Amino acid sequence: VIVAAKFLDDRVFSNAYYARVGGVSTAEMNRMEKELLHLLDFRLVVSNKSLEAYCKALQSNHLSS
Repeated sequence: VIVAAKFLDDRVFSNAYYARVGGVSTAEMNRMEKELLHLLDFRLVVSNKSLEAYCKALQSNHLSS
């Protein structure tokens, strides 16, 4: 959520604030954010095609349960 907020919003809270709210240290929050960005290969935009595929999969799973 923090990475998305930073990507989409002009004004965001500091990692120290998010860490305090989340109950982790600022260093841990920074580490997790960095790890996520590397796992995503810094690709924060989702294509329409991917979004549609995920939506269809979610709807299929929801309807079958």
